[in-house]
Amino acid sequence: MPDKPLKPFWIDLHDGRQEGYRYGKMHARSLTFEYEGRSIRLICPELTAPSAVRVVAAEGDLLFLLGELLAQDDEDEDAEEGYGAVMVARRLPNSSDTYWLLVWHLLFPETLQYSGCLERDSEPPAVSPEGH
Repeated sequence: MPDKPLKPFWIDLHDGRQEGYRYGKMHARSLTFEYEGRSIRLICPELTAPSAVRVVAAEGDLLFLLGELLAQDDEDEDAEEGYGAVMVARRLPNSSDTYWLLVWHLLFPETLQYSGCLERDSEPPAVSPEGH
């Protein structure tokens, strides 16, 4: 983990631009969701759009998530209907249920549809072998 105590976390953010920066709890918010009967707390930078977690997988100290962006208000362009995010988070040392967001990348609505992770999507659209 980074050694700067005021901003100990690192985020790889791609939301129209590739960017990486340190962030701390002072400029973060928490997202809480249930996973395998546990309440998981995810520390996220303020600049990432709020998401509803749809898919979670874990391996060691890492969580892999697919989320659907939630609109904050009518002017929130980043949270257009159907957009999502793929996220990777790392468990905080000495914590069993708190993770910090390490990677956040925007997903197009079609990506979520093809993933099959949205309840309202019964099946992704058919595609011919040639991709036409």
